[in-house]
Amino acid sequence: MARFLFILISSGCLILPVQAKESIKLSAGQYRIFDGEDSHGLTSIGLKYSTASYKARIVLPYIESYRGESGIGNMVIKLSYLTQWKSVFIDFNVRQKLATADEKLTLPVSDRGGSIELSHYLYGGIVFTELGHIWRSSAPSTGSDRDDSFYYALGGMYPLQKKLYSGLVFDHRITALGRLDHIVTSFVQYKWSADTRIGASLGKGLKEISPDWIAGLTWSSKY
Repeated sequence: MARFLFILISSGCLILPVQAKESIKLSAGQYRIFDGEDSHGLTSIGLKYSTASYKARIVLPYIESYRGESGIGNMVIKLSYLTQWKSVFIDFNVRQKLATADEKLTLPVSDRGGSIELSHYLYGGIVFTELGHIWRSSAPSTGSDRDDSFYYALGGMYPLQKKLYSGLVFDHRITALGRLDHIVTSFVQYKWSADTRIGASLGKGLKEISPDWIAGLTWSSKY
């Protein structure tokens, strides 16, 4: 279930790419994953430090009422280098999971990942894509091997009103067991103030391995 974290946070806390000044951003998300007997809640808390060329982010997920159990998931650290080529914004990312998860909920693993994100303004909105690779570690508790894999995400976000944006993200990845997973997520985001955004998202799983639905609410504020 921890694989949902990336696309949920991405779709909930998107902002238009700008050459940012030094800042700290605090974000939170509350999600509900609807998946039959495996339905559960997920709360994420994130802290991001940004400059014009670099970003560092740490995210801690808390899994709620999964098969009667609750506890923390695997913490994620993400480092990014930001650049621009003509009108295309480019982010180079590395991710590291920390094996902090409660074994009753999900496997504690130290997976690594690398990706490139491209975004471009188009007709008043923005289109974006991410292509990456995950190097999966073996699970210490089981000793089982887990398959490395590529993934990608495609999406766009456009203004509905001056402070209100709407968008769509399509996520494609292979799970650690080699099964195909697709999720399409629609979202809206409202610019509450110059530094604060709130949002809502609804995702639909498209494959047997995917969850049925994912619903979420997000908040972020920059300092």
